[in-house]
Amino acid sequence: MRIEFTETTKKILSGRAGYQCSHPDCDMVTIGPGDRFDQTSSVGEAAHIYSAAKKGPRGQSGLTEAQLKSVNNGIWLCKTHARLIDVNKGDGFTANQLISWKRLHEEAIKRRQGRIHRNVGWISRIKVIESPVFKEDTVIELGKVTLLESSKNAAGKTAVCEWLSVVSSECSPERWIPSRRRDTRYAVDLFTPERHEVCVSIVGDEYHISVDGVDTPFCGLSFKSFFFSNELYKIEDRDSMKDSELLCKMLGVDIHTLKKLFLKLGFSDYSKIKKVTHIDDENEINNIECTLKNRNFSLSFKSLSDGESDSVIFELLIAKMQSLAEFSPLILFIEASETSFDNLMISEYLDFLNSSEIMFQTIVTSLSSKPSKPNIGVAHFFLEGAVQDVAVGQV
Repeated sequence: MRIEFTETTKKILSGRAGYQCSHPDCDMVTIGPGDRFDQTSSVGEAAHIYSAAKKGPRGQSGLTEAQLKSVNNGIWLCKTHARLIDVNKGDGFTANQLISWKRLHEEAIKRRQGRIHRNVGWISRIKVIESPVFKEDTVIELGKVTLLESSKNAAGKTAVCEWLSVVSSECSPERWIPSRRRDTRYAVDLFTPERHEVCVSIVGDEYHISVDGVDTPFCGLSFKSFFFSNELYKIEDRDSMKDSELLCKMLGVDIHTLKKLFLKLGFSDYSKIKKVTHIDDENEINNIECTLKNRNFSLSFKSLSDGESDSVIFELLIAKMQSLAEFSPLILFIEASETSFDNLMISEYLDFLNSSEIMFQTIVTSLSSKPSKPNIGVAHFFLEGAVQDVAVGQV
C-alpha cells in the first residue's frame, strides 16, 4: 500500500521549487503552456524521499504515515529525474542526497526572488578513503542537519567535523599532522552553488589540499564554520564578569551587537526563550534577564540552570549565524556531549535547525548507548567502535 501525497502537498512542493526540477544538474521548468490557449502542461512530479511503499527505494526509516506524506518527505522533480531516482531500488540516490538537493534548490529559488542575496552553499558528502579512525572508503552523505552518534568516545565524531572544517578555513587539520598509524586521505563534495571537490591528503607530515584538482595552500571557497562546544566556556574569571561581558566573550561580539541579537530571540515556535533583556546599570553584575517560554518570570543569566543557560547561548549563536548566513554559506558544528543538552533537547533543536527558518547547515555529534529516534529529514548515522576501524552506519 502506497502512502500518497495530497494535492495540497503537491502544490506546496511545486511552488517551493519554483516549478523547476530540484536536481542540481537540471534546470527544467516543469509547467508551461498547453496545446490549447486555456490549458497548461506539467512535466513535474512530487517524488517521495523516503518511500511511499514499505519495500520501495530508500525505505521508510521508521517514519509514521503522516511524516511520509508530509511536505518534508517530498521533492519536486521533472518526470525524467523522478523516475531515475527510483530505478534499481534507488541505488546511487540516498535520502540524504535528495534532502540536500531540495534544500539547495529552495535556497536558490529564494535568491532568485531577491529574498536572500548570498551565495547558496552546501556540503553534500565526505568520503574517507583512508584514515587512522574509520574503515576504508567510508562515505557520509550530509543533510541540512546531520546527526553523528556513538556509544563511545574516540569514535571519530570530532574528526569528521575537523576534516570538514578545512572547506571554511585557511588552516590545515593540524591535530592530524603528522599522520597516526595510517595516513589520512579524504574528499569533500560541495556546492557554492557550482559543484566542487576538495581533496585532502596527509602522508606522514606532508599535507596537501586541492580544489577541483588544483593544488592550493587552503580551500578558499566562500564557506564559514563555527563550533558549539566546551571551548565557548573556557573563559577565565567568568564568575566575576558581568552577564553581558560573559555573553559577549562567548559569542565574540560587543555589547551593542549583543543587544541587537536579543531582539532576534523568541519569534520561532521552536525557541525555548521568550525574551532576553539588558539592564543598563554599571554596578549590576547580573545585568542580563532571561524569560523562558515555560515560565512567567525572569531570572538573571547566571541564575539559570546549565541546560537553560545553554539554550540562551545556543539561540543567541543561532541568531548570530542567521545574520551571517544572509551573506555567506556556513556550517555549524555542535558537540552536544560537551554541553548539558539531553537527548530530548537535542531532538527538539534538530527540528529547529532543520526547519525552513534556518539558512545554514549543521552537524551534531552526540554520545548515546543506542541510536536515538530519527527526526524526519535529518541525516542520521551511528558510529560503531572506537579508536580505529570504526564503522559508520546510517540509521
